[in-house]
Amino acid sequence: MKSITLLLATAALCSACAMVKPTTRSQAVAYLQPNQVQACRKLGMASVETVSKVLLSRDPKNVQNELITLAKNEAAILKGDSVAAETEIDKGKQDFGIYKCR
Repeated sequence: MKSITLLLATAALCSACAMVKPTTRSQAVAYLQPNQVQACRKLGMASVETVSKVLLSRDPKNVQNELITLAKNEAAILKGDSVAAETEIDKGKQDFGIYKCR
């Protein structure tokens, strides 16, 4: 019984830490600072979310990288070439502007 419980707990932890993968088109999307998109055309917004805590808080850098990747994936769908954070990270959630700069 203990081994089944341990196996289920391990599976739950692994599924919660799944890596976010960039799409082929999103790899060309740039992550810029808000002051770098002032001359760009705003195409829309992306509100993205990832797991920020699994028993313990995850490394903030990993959470940030996953949020940026998710925003870039959304930008590629809208044919944007750049994203910039518009809010701070809050419990694994963040808003990004999607821009056409090039």
